[in-house]
Amino acid sequence: MSRVQIFGIIFLFFLPLTFAFDCSRLDNKYQTDCTMISNSNATDSASIIINLPYENSELPMHDYVKSWNEKIVFGNAPENIKTITQTFIKNAWLKIVSVMPSVILNDTLFIPKNTKVIAGYNHNTILPDDYYSTQYPDNSNGDCKRIYRLNSDNTQVNYYVNNILQSQNVVLNDDSEIRAELSIIASVNIDHYKWKRYCSRRDKNGNCVSYSYRCTYLSSEIQTDTVNLQDTVKVTYYNQMAVADLKVINNISNEIKAVVTVSDFGLFDFGNSYYQFAKYSFSLTYDYKPYYVLTIKAIETNQETIDNITKSGDYIYINNPTGCTAYSSDLFTQSESACNFSFQNYNIELQTDKLIYKDGEKVEVKITPNDKQISVSYANETLLSKQSAEFIAITGQNMIVASIGELTAQRIIFVHNETALNYVLKIVAFVLTISFAVLVVRKTWKRN
Repeated sequence: MSRVQIFGIIFLFFLPLTFAFDCSRLDNKYQTDCTMISNSNATDSASIIINLPYENSELPMHDYVKSWNEKIVFGNAPENIKTITQTFIKNAWLKIVSVMPSVILNDTLFIPKNTKVIAGYNHNTILPDDYYSTQYPDNSNGDCKRIYRLNSDNTQVNYYVNNILQSQNVVLNDDSEIRAELSIIASVNIDHYKWKRYCSRRDKNGNCVSYSYRCTYLSSEIQTDTVNLQDTVKVTYYNQMAVADLKVINNISNEIKAVVTVSDFGLFDFGNSYYQFAKYSFSLTYDYKPYYVLTIKAIETNQETIDNITKSGDYIYINNPTGCTAYSSDLFTQSESACNFSFQNYNIELQTDKLIYKDGEKVEVKITPNDKQISVSYANETLLSKQSAEFIAITGQNMIVASIGELTAQRIIFVHNETALNYVLKIVAFVLTISFAVLVVRKTWKRN
């Protein structure tokens, strides 16, 4: 019995709620479970159902979400969405329901450089009933007959990023505000008829002795109804790169000692063993019932999985690997590459743009080698950086540390925010400390 089936049976004991989900929207292999959960009327059954296809929670299913959302045909406004009604235009609504691809992380909507905006909208154009008077002098606003005809009913949606007009497929380079604007114009022709008196009987001399009234066409007018709506969503630009790196520390008797660096998701397949790290667990969330528009949500879990591999501290030990393929993924991109088992000996070096800083001043750090992701720490902040890093100087925090695997490097700086006299004294003490440290290192080196 599948995990989902077990959940469905458990939910049967919950208090029933009114719920119906169109299971035909799912692939055939999920429809049995969907029907069972839907019929249970369990609490938040929809969340269970929409996640039925999510079989690998370590990776985001952007293609599935795109396919699902693009098939939605919008009609009436979703739940809790305000509508606008005017003379002819009724129940008009607009809502940015999705940007794809996107991921919700810590209540923030992240999107990559290129994304597609999905706006749901609709309206009804309803003409009043035609009016017919049955007898003179009955009328409506002076009309004995009034006929309505729809000339045109035009809808246009425009998309803007930070007030710059774009297409539905928008391009971003920074945190942005996306805006959708809906314009609806309905043109209606109205024909007016008035009572007109005419002679219905004359005497033998041709004089009119009786008058009657007939309803005859008088004029036409065109009335235009216009509705303008807009909706906005704030998005955060995601420009990080996926990192899944394996560095060999030792390779002795076909036992490889290595350190792995993974930013979001990394899988190293060694043929007869593997190592996997997943920073996030992904699931699907929905909104805008009854359309159930999907969005991917990420929760940080930091799950590590190994098979036929020994791990001690920061190192993994691989016995007799038959090959190695590295798979990496971040919130939006995935890649595959061959591992490099060659042993590379190198040193880490740190340089700063200067030695002495004021409190609150920017510290620019250059890192060597510049082609590797290296952990750089200062004060209470740690960055995974390549080539360079930046920190804000804090009084009393004088040490910058970089590390990758067993390799470490340090850089000492001086930070001050005191009076000139104390500043000079601090510098003198700092220089003496450095000189003493150098002397100790030299004596230690001579002894060895």
